[in-house]
Amino acid sequence: MANIKVGVRLICLRTPGPEGLETAARIGAESVQLTVGRGEYGPEELNAAGIKEVQQRVQDLGMVISATDGGLGDFGDAETMAERVEHTKRLIDHTRALGAPALTSHIGIVPKDASAPRRQVFNEAMEAIGKHAEQTGMYFGIETGPEPPSVLLDLINSIDTDGIKINLDPANFITWAARIAKDEGRPYDRAQAFAESDPHEAVYILRDHIIHTHIKDSAVKNDSGRHETPVGQGWIEWPRYLKSYQDIGFTGYHCIEREAGENRVEETREAIAFVREVAQQLG
Repeated sequence: MANIKVGVRLICLRTPGPEGLETAARIGAESVQLTVGRGEYGPEELNAAGIKEVQQRVQDLGMVISATDGGLGDFGDAETMAERVEHTKRLIDHTRALGAPALTSHIGIVPKDASAPRRQVFNEAMEAIGKHAEQTGMYFGIETGPEPPSVLLDLINSIDTDGIKINLDPANFITWAARIAKDEGRPYDRAQAFAESDPHEAVYILRDHIIHTHIKDSAVKNDSGRHETPVGQGWIEWPRYLKSYQDIGFTGYHCIEREAGENRVEETREAIAFVREVAQQLG
């Protein structure tokens, strides 16, 4: 796995403009994931000429745009679902214009009960989005998090489209389980949480649907508080985790996503080096 492809979620570097892309290239990124739901890379900010300029700049720096992200909110809300779906379709079209294969986003908390009314709203939304993506040669990647991987697999299997995929973030399985436990007023139980949403096993469960990944690490404090850590300092067993991608034959991009910390550029650089070192050891 020595040839692992590692990029960065650009907005996490907190360095806007051309300098952000230059920084990503300087610290060793092979790809960037651009945020299009807001900010400088969104459709409101980039016309056709602007899109070509971004594409050329990324290419000149020796990188590719591996995906975009949207921050699209809760697709289980029946009152706003139709509007959210149409907005997502527009961002998929914008992502296609940028030359990336997939738009990714959290979608809200998918109920475990497949017969729940809210679950049916998710199904309708994802099928509409997936069919639009499929018709345009694109994908929409659900970012993992609140629900167990088995629930996401069931959701994907229950809709009639190949346009819905997965953006797998291993740390989210840890942080969201802790957040839900705290919200429900119960202590976080690591063994129970991992039995339901083990970030390492999630790769095998979702293997046929992973289009893109985030590299992020996390642990849980004694008070059940979420705690994102620098990569390699949390609960993700990185040799085991990366080997799972080797086992399933995944050849896509792994993007560093550092959403905490005061020195994100340096910590992202260190994360890129760390991931490549682990991959090199796997052979």
